[in-house]
Amino acid sequence: MCYLESLLFRENMPSAIMFMNSNKSGRNISKKVEKVREKCVFRGINVGNDIVVSKGPNRDIDRPAINALISLVLRRGYKVVVVDKLTDITTDIYDLETFLDDAAYAGVKVFELSSMQYRRYVNVTEMLFFEFFRKW
Repeated sequence: MCYLESLLFRENMPSAIMFMNSNKSGRNISKKVEKVREKCVFRGINVGNDIVVSKGPNRDIDRPAINALISLVLRRGYKVVVVDKLTDITTDIYDLETFLDDAAYAGVKVFELSSMQYRRYVNVTEMLFFEFFRKW
């Protein structure tokens, strides 16, 4: 595919924003963001912006970070939110269900890189398993 075809292909892809929870160094985060962008292009998703929150593993994201994500999605008309894992958004199953329901209502899809799938529902067994080991 030539450069011009590549640009036209990207223009027709759904516009997305990436949301990542990472405690890596700035340089490693940059590398990971680039890898995520490549995976998304392969899946037909064009990542426009990214939000990286450094809360570390097993910690819930601050409400302001989620509010910033929602604000950007609504203002810029993103059609997809890309996350490594759904738990990057929140580890609280009820908050996650609410987020996914609100996103679907707004016509926004959530793409999870770890499963390479669009996620509409929470896998309760998966979340309970994660929650058990997080507290243990």
